[in-house]
Amino acid sequence: MTIFEKVEKINIPKEEFVVLGSGILEALGIREAEDIDLLVKPELFEKLKNNGWKYEIIEIEGKPRDMLSKDNTQVFKDFWWGNDTLSPEEGIARAQNINGVNFISLQTLLEYKKKSKNSDDISTFHSTFQFIKHFYSTFNLSAFSE
Repeated sequence: MTIFEKVEKINIPKEEFVVLGSGILEALGIREAEDIDLLVKPELFEKLKNNGWKYEIIEIEGKPRDMLSKDNTQVFKDFWWGNDTLSPEEGIARAQNINGVNFISLQTLLEYKKKSKNSDDISTFHSTFQFIKHFYSTFNLSAFSE
């Protein structure tokens, strides 16, 4: 099942969330996402919570974070790394839309992963950077100059 099919199966309004983390990597064909992380508007978070999604408070970077989960999907109503934050509205506005699904942009993902102390995040940063480096090296950009 593709990332697009997985997101479709969740059956929530596409304009109310942005896919975080490695979802963009799968959408671009870099590597498969192990799970789906969503940043959703607060109203949708409460609706999902009231509709039976498992609620828990987890700790990320020493701070508590509300999380909902169901199957292989985690839902958050806030997102931060270091001193930077990304609201659901800003995440959706800055998203890279692929096949009608909003994904955190590669630039934002790389900013986050670069500052992370998590070994999986560091690995993701390096593999993404290498993909981008290889991707752009395959183009003859001189053909576009005058």
